[in-house]
Amino acid sequence: MVMQCGIPPGDSYTYKIDTKDQAGAFFIEGTANFQHADELRMALVIREKYKPSEKELYPCMKRFDILKSSHLTQNYPDALINDTNGNTTQLVQFSPGKKYRVQLVNLVITYFFKFHIPGHNMHIIEAGGVDTEPLEVDGIDIGRGQRYSAVISAHNTNAPNYIYIATMYAAFISPVDGLDHRYYQGLWPMRHDSVLVKTLEYVKLRFRADNPGVWLLSEEVEAHSFKGQGINFIEAPEGIKAPGNGAGNQGLDLIRPPPAVFMKISRILISRDGRKPWNAIGVNGAQPVKPIHVTQGDVLALNVHNELDEPTSLHFQGLLQNGTSYMDGSGMVTECGIPPGDSFTYVIDTKDQVGTYSIQGHINFQYADGLRGLFIIHEKHKPAAEYDEELIMTFEDWTADEFMPRMEVFKTIKTYMLPQNYPNGLINGIDGNKTEAIKLTPGKRYRLRLASLSMTFWFTFRIPGHKLHIIEADGVDTEPYEVDSMDIGPTQRYSVLLTALDTDEFNYVYDVSMYANFIIKAPVINPHNYQGLVEYREGAPIKNVPHLSEEEMVWPDDTKLVPVSKQSLLSADMSLKFKEGGHGTGYGITYFGMGNASYEPALVPALFSAFSMGDLALDSRIYGPQVEAHVLPHLKVVELDLHNPSMRDHLFILHGHSFQIVEFGPSGNATAENKPVWPVRRPSKWPMRRDTVVVRTYEYVKIRFRADNPGVWLLSEGVLTHFYKGVGITFIEAPDVLQQRQALPEELKQMCLKQGIKASGNGAGNEGYDLTGLPPAIYLDDISRILTSRDGRAPWNAIGVNDHLPIPPIHVNQGDLLALTVFNALNESTSLHFYGIHQNGTSYLDGVGMVTQCGIPPGETFTYFVDTKHQHGTFWIKGHTNFQYADGLSAPLIIHEASQAYDNEILMTFEDWSADEFVDRMEMFKQTPTKQLDKDYQDGLINGINANLTQPIQLVPKKRYRLRLVHMGKAYWFKFRISHHKLSVIEADGTDTEPLEVDGVDLGPGQRYSVILTAQPTAKFNYIYNVTMYANFIVSKPGMNPRTYEGLVEYKKGAPIKSEPSSSDSLLKWPDDFDLVPADKQPLLPEPDHRIELKEGHHITGYGIPYYGLNGVSYATTNKVPTLFSAFSTRSLAANSSIYGPQASAHVLRHLDVVEITLSFPTMREHVIHIHGHSFQIVERGPTVNNTAAFKTPIPMRKAQAWPMRRDSVTVRAYSYVKLRFRADNPGVWLLSEGVVTHFYKGLGITFIEAPDMLQQRQALPEELKQMCLKQGINVSGNAAGNQGLDLTGLPPAVYLDI
Repeated sequence: MVMQCGIPPGDSYTYKIDTKDQAGAFFIEGTANFQHADELRMALVIREKYKPSEKELYPCMKRFDILKSSHLTQNYPDALINDTNGNTTQLVQFSPGKKYRVQLVNLVITYFFKFHIPGHNMHIIEAGGVDTEPLEVDGIDIGRGQRYSAVISAHNTNAPNYIYIATMYAAFISPVDGLDHRYYQGLWPMRHDSVLVKTLEYVKLRFRADNPGVWLLSEEVEAHSFKGQGINFIEAPEGIKAPGNGAGNQGLDLIRPPPAVFMKISRILISRDGRKPWNAIGVNGAQPVKPIHVTQGDVLALNVHNELDEPTSLHFQGLLQNGTSYMDGSGMVTECGIPPGDSFTYVIDTKDQVGTYSIQGHINFQYADGLRGLFIIHEKHKPAAEYDEELIMTFEDWTADEFMPRMEVFKTIKTYMLPQNYPNGLINGIDGNKTEAIKLTPGKRYRLRLASLSMTFWFTFRIPGHKLHIIEADGVDTEPYEVDSMDIGPTQRYSVLLTALDTDEFNYVYDVSMYANFIIKAPVINPHNYQGLVEYREGAPIKNVPHLSEEEMVWPDDTKLVPVSKQSLLSADMSLKFKEGGHGTGYGITYFGMGNASYEPALVPALFSAFSMGDLALDSRIYGPQVEAHVLPHLKVVELDLHNPSMRDHLFILHGHSFQIVEFGPSGNATAENKPVWPVRRPSKWPMRRDTVVVRTYEYVKIRFRADNPGVWLLSEGVLTHFYKGVGITFIEAPDVLQQRQALPEELKQMCLKQGIKASGNGAGNEGYDLTGLPPAIYLDDISRILTSRDGRAPWNAIGVNDHLPIPPIHVNQGDLLALTVFNALNESTSLHFYGIHQNGTSYLDGVGMVTQCGIPPGETFTYFVDTKHQHGTFWIKGHTNFQYADGLSAPLIIHEASQAYDNEILMTFEDWSADEFVDRMEMFKQTPTKQLDKDYQDGLINGINANLTQPIQLVPKKRYRLRLVHMGKAYWFKFRISHHKLSVIEADGTDTEPLEVDGVDLGPGQRYSVILTAQPTAKFNYIYNVTMYANFIVSKPGMNPRTYEGLVEYKKGAPIKSEPSSSDSLLKWPDDFDLVPADKQPLLPEPDHRIELKEGHHITGYGIPYYGLNGVSYATTNKVPTLFSAFSTRSLAANSSIYGPQASAHVLRHLDVVEITLSFPTMREHVIHIHGHSFQIVERGPTVNNTAAFKTPIPMRKAQAWPMRRDSVTVRAYSYVKLRFRADNPGVWLLSEGVVTHFYKGLGITFIEAPDMLQQRQALPEELKQMCLKQGINVSGNAAGNQGLDLTGLPPAVYLDI
């Protein structure tokens, strides 16, 4: 394939060799498919026509078998000397006194030989067919293919005989004793027309180009030649007649041959921008990385050898990898990376794509250090747009040192952007200030491929006096669209047509600007401007073209681009909304994200989990929360609604798909002063398809694609610093179809195992839902009001997180340290309480407004840390300031234990939902307590949606399910049961229990249960689950209170529903705290050291305003200093309950005392009591003294046995009391509050000041919490009034009650 195509099988061909100008030793070898390695090789000697030598010997030495790639003993070759084993060679017979010409020819394919005869000198007289002046040597070193002739003078006597020595060796193959170097006694062949270049040596060669033709300069060591070491010399081509170009076509029309396939990745010391050199990453020892060109239909085999000291991988941006998702090259998403010293071959089938793409080193963001290049797929047939020639322009931002060390600093120092840290621009791989001219010929049309290989900065490009016509964007051909200037975000690619002017009278200048709107502007540095020459004629004057303003210029617009292949707008089957959040923790660390959590890969590549987890692969939880996994059903049309409510421009990249760009518009908060307000823009008819999209500051975009490519695909941020800090989402696309149609190559698994990474299991490498060992996720909660209707009534401004409502659950593993970063986008302060979490040693993180903190001010950020090493089970998170959880600020928090005795989990949440904002409603209700209009009744929500629209509970026969039932409501109780199924309680409020079989579960506000549901043995029937929402203290009304809901329990689609006779709730078994036994069987605490008796009371003022309270005081947070701050700052006075103000109802507890609380509720209202910081034992309940009237429900007395149940919340029925015990072993300030929000709002609560002396010794109030108070004008020390001592001047008066 250099000089000929080869002789076809079964054909013949005669080679004619004219020897008139040459004599000496040569050889013949088969070159097609390296056939000389399979013995097709022989010596060729052209004798001199005159002065023949006295005696000629023709030893021929060659290898016995092919050298394999490994260096195992059995793979080392043996040598042949004159076609026989080197150890059994024939004798060489000399006659005394004669001279012999010995011709040495090396026909081996890899090894070198050294030859000498002890006691004899040799005189070289010919090398490589060239006669030489005699050169006396002791021995000759012969590389593969080399030939020498030497004269040896025989001794004058015939005694003694001598031994000749031949040594076969290879300096680049590891020596093995007795194998390399091998010694043979006999002659050793050599090679000519070649030069031996020793290790760490170079050579200079010269020759006259007097032989027109195509000549190969090749590496004669076949192991090297096979891997690509060779070049062609096209010598005097004007003297060659050729039928076509390298593709067999005319002109520049290249259907290209298979490209170079070997890439050696290593660090190289280099400076690309004139600054100090540093160890960048190069390919085959060079930077920039050369573009790879293929033709549509080629199957590219790209062999990568990793010489770094860390793993590496290659991602092919824009290539869909349809059917080969495991070739996507995303580190710890689709592979573990190629280990140091290993190789891997990426196989890329280009039959379905053409256009301009890029290659990126994806592990450890190696493309930032230079592992990036172009990948161009040329059209096999006539392209959509005609042109004469192609030009390539690449744009890169290049930093002053390695990316990862820089990012570790940048993560912790948000303002770390000194002048020396700004990148410089590279154009076509070199300093943007030293660019080469774009050379144009008048009248010609050029295709300019403009590709950003940038990691952070945008680039604009224009040629004043010339229009550009976009004909391709991200691999999708477009109808020509005329622009004045291009604006190219990181990793974006365009092709534009440039029509040269008709005259070469003038040259022109092109302009490039490199900028980033989210990085501090600095003269010359950001933006950084470059210019280059557009040369029509060398030396022509440069024409000064008037500059247009940016507003006057036409720029690319994705809504104006029309693809050549016109596809209609897809109709969405499902929509996912993601909102960018970027927050700093109290430790100065910044994190970004698009969903619930800051993106971070798991411990097992998500694709490997999707392949190995069977049916569980359809459950996003198994991938780990930090992966931000979303499962997409096969062939569904997915709409992504991507919001950027920040000052940072973003660029999103979707792997595995080109998406339709459906709509741009202003993001929710793009109306504030000095923020741009973007118009809503939509495509006219045929939406553009791309794999990247720019979302400007305070803008949103909607994109759509069909989930027709099973695999695991990343939605990532093209701005590398943003992706590094967590802007990413993982789509698990049709994992069931993936498992059927694809198989994970064994080689990819082995690459993981070599690095100690598991190749199967969930995100932690475990089975099922056990995520033990997975580092905790960084959760980002951007709390804001969102206009929504959750129950079908009129929308109102509820509170959501990251523009989501319902708020997705948070899953962690026991032992994780949960970091939950909250940004407050409300116009009021906010705080989060972790319901049921003890916060032992971190009382200041309990999240109760004006009790343990002041709340997060509007526009500020705070990170809550939750250490889960001592707790597991079912909990939830609630917005505690201003009762914001009543407006939607609530989410389940699940702490998974290491082991499980069930097959699957199902989470069900219950909420009561009102028709408008809670505080507004309560202000009205406080003044008109007897008013109960229809709109005042709550609707039920199940799993965050209208309870009338619930999704089926899907069960598989015989499997065991853990149902986690979480009440996140504010006033009503919920009863839940499934017809024809028993439930077995195994957990209540985070405390594991002995199994207790029940017919259904009755949950009060804030309570949680886990029950085991054992599926029926067959799928013959489907069933119904029933939910009843009720409150005994709210006026009953049919259809309003109680409300009943039903949902399907589905075993098989379409199966008949098995009916069940109706039954009274009183005949069913429900959980009773006195029947539950904790699994750890902790005994009843001893007789209490401290007894507190609390009795409910109420009072209606003269203005008709009702108040509730305990022991004569209505609880209120009217204090001017958070109670915990007073406990920290008042030293010994902290043990005096009066300093906290009467409305705090403070009770001081001594360290380690056993505390018993008796709560009496002699009214018709049911209550749920919740204690922060503790789980308590429920030791007794019974009727209150006035529970005797006929209309009151009799409450039997019950006392705990040996192992009383522990919970953090307890239901207290009307006209009853309950006794609770706990040990005061958690210093802090803890609230005892009513779970019914209307009751708590009206004053049912008290405060425990637990061991304030120990609190002051063992804990310290974080400075960040103090600063949040000061920003709101709230004191951070002193008593409840902010004064010293017992002076409570300025504190609003308490409301006292009649008991």
